[in-house]
Amino acid sequence: SAFFDNNDDYVTYPNHSSFLFGSSDFTVEGFFNASSVGADGLLGIWGSSNSGQRCWLISFSNNRLYAAFSIDGNSATSLNSGVTVSTGQWYNFSFTRQGNTFRLFVDGVLKATATNSSALRNSSQNLTIGSNNQSTTSLEYHGYLDDIRITKGLCLYTQNYTVPTVAVANTLTVNP
Repeated sequence: SAFFDNNDDYVTYPNHSSFLFGSSDFTVEGFFNASSVGADGLLGIWGSSNSGQRCWLISFSNNRLYAAFSIDGNSATSLNSGVTVSTGQWYNFSFTRQGNTFRLFVDGVLKATATNSSALRNSSQNLTIGSNNQSTTSLEYHGYLDDIRITKGLCLYTQNYTVPTVAVANTLTVNP
């Protein structure tokens, strides 16, 4: 796992088509153990609201885990997990799309859905892990992240599932 101390700790990956989903199915998943919870971003491609650069994001708001996506790059559709996150506890999350259905899971349980047939915005922002990309200095994550996996072209979860208990075996190296 990687620890982010909320003090200039975040990782950026150059913009790449592997992270821009358009209308493709996808799965973004991993584990987190928060040391504090605010409006922090865990990972995503997300610009400020009027930048035209919003794509997708997994973050906290009001001590709850959210996933969001944007069609036009400005407005957002949010999926609220309804789960109040406790600090010092590991959680599994998955944000998926299959066809027109977006789903947010926490600990293998479906918590929220949204329906939209449009393609997600193809932002020119970088993928950021450990912060909300719109403001890397004020919305940084504080805690551990582990086994982050981004899968384009495949929705791995459409219903409740058993949380993985072993590390992700295969990795993909993206060379932009």
